[in-house]
Amino acid sequence: MKKHLLILFAALLPLVASAEKVEIDGIWYNLLSKVKQAEVTSSGGSKYSGSINLPATVTYDGATYSVASIGDYAFRGCTGLTEITFPKKLNYLGSDAFANCTGLQTITFEGCESPSGGSAFEGVTATGYYPGTAYWNTWFFENCGGDIEWIATGAVVEGIRFDTEHLECYISGEHTGWTLSVSGIPSYLGIDCEF
Repeated sequence: MKKHLLILFAALLPLVASAEKVEIDGIWYNLLSKVKQAEVTSSGGSKYSGSINLPATVTYDGATYSVASIGDYAFRGCTGLTEITFPKKLNYLGSDAFANCTGLQTITFEGCESPSGGSAFEGVTATGYYPGTAYWNTWFFENCGGDIEWIATGAVVEGIRFDTEHLECYISGEHTGWTLSVSGIPSYLGIDCEF
C-alpha cells in the first residue's frame, strides 16, 4: 500500500510543481499547465469581498484553463464576501474553503453534480441553490458544514396526486432541504410532499 501511495505521489508531483499562482480579474488561481486546469486559491494578501461569479474557464498567456476546483481554505475568513456562484463543472470544493465567511448570504451551484470536499461552509449561515434536475449526493449536504438552507432549482415534478383529503407530489432525484412552492391548489386540501 505504501509503495502504491509513493508511486501516486511521484506521479502527481510534476503537476503540483508546475502550478503557477496568478491573479485574473481579481481572483487568484493555481494554474496547472500540464492538465490545463485552474484551482481557485486564497488571495494575495487581501480578502475577497462582494459578489463573485466564478467563470468556467480563464485565459492566461494565450492558454485556456478550466476552473475545476476551489482550494482548501481559499476564501476562509472573507467576511465581506456576500455571494458566490460556482461554474457548471466543479470537481472539488476544498475543506474549509468558505469557513467563517460570515457575510456570505447566497451560494449558487450551476453544475450537474455535487463536488467533493467537507466542511466547506463551516461557520456560514446562508441560502444555497443547486440544480434539482440532476442527482446530488446527500453526503455533500450532510458534510458541508454551516447552517445552509439548500433549495433545488429547476426540480422535476414526477407526479402529482390529489383527492378531497390531501395533495401528494413526488420529486425526482435524492434531495434534502427542499422548499416547495405550490399555487392554484384549493385551500381545503392539505399538502403532503415526499422528498
